[in-house]
Amino acid sequence: MDPGSTVSPCRSPDFWFDDGSVVLVESTQFRVHRSMLSANSEVFRGMFSLPQPTTVDIDLVDGCPVVRLTDKAVDWTHVLKALYSSGRRIWNVGEIGWPFPVVAAYLRLGKKYEIEHLRLEAVNVLTTAFPSTLDQYDADDIQQITFENSLYFDVVCLAREAGIHCILPAAYYHYCEIFAFDAVLEGITRPDGTLSTLSVQDQRAVMQGWRRLLQMQPSDTFQWMTLELQVDREWFTMCEARKPGCIFTRKDLLCKIYPMESECRALQSWDPNWELAMCSPCVELCQMAHAHGRATVWEKLPSVFGLPNWDKL
Repeated sequence: MDPGSTVSPCRSPDFWFDDGSVVLVESTQFRVHRSMLSANSEVFRGMFSLPQPTTVDIDLVDGCPVVRLTDKAVDWTHVLKALYSSGRRIWNVGEIGWPFPVVAAYLRLGKKYEIEHLRLEAVNVLTTAFPSTLDQYDADDIQQITFENSLYFDVVCLAREAGIHCILPAAYYHYCEIFAFDAVLEGITRPDGTLSTLSVQDQRAVMQGWRRLLQMQPSDTFQWMTLELQVDREWFTMCEARKPGCIFTRKDLLCKIYPMESECRALQSWDPNWELAMCSPCVELCQMAHAHGRATVWEKLPSVFGLPNWDKL
């Protein structure tokens, strides 16, 4: 908060303790306990261990020294709620998931003020929601986080800000899967009316990756639907429908699964409905080919978006 501002900050209704010993001030005043901050934050512990100036030389509110902050008051509300919870888990992930603004507050302030357990909590939530392995991706743990579509773009901004680059491939892919080109290029309006946009660097990565993924869909993920699927003579003898029937089924699926040329489905899981008109040997072969194709796409996902390999992120 600008010290010269004429706007008086309001007091937090949740974090104004009569026995608090320090006041944190942004657009909101928080009267909290110095001991609590010191116990959780390396930065505040170091700050409070220094010789303190006399009360004549510092700002006071109700006799408490003031620490002026440049962070958002809402972020401090989330962080203080966690610090004063005495280790109790605030969010039941199984019921509602982690609200993205809470995760962002934990990560930003946890990193800035060295509140390590909150920073690690946020990193764990993000890396679980946007994982670096296909098995984790298939677990669909993105439900660990709840947010409006407009906040999805803020995930990448937060990841770059905090240096968590390992979540970028999965986040980029998610954009290709659920958003239209226009949204990636122009941004989306947040619930508060502001515009959430990707940087030019991230826009370029998503658009280039999108094009490459569309090329990989028929050559890798859904290669089994094309006539290019290579099989040996033993399989032909196993095919209960004999080759023409199952090939027709695969061709029919290919026409149905690509209603739009720009639709990104490179990591789509196997759909049991695909196997209804195929014989069991063909189903087994196609499932194996589909799994191999998805694994190939996942392995190449970072390079698809112009990023280093998984082990370098």
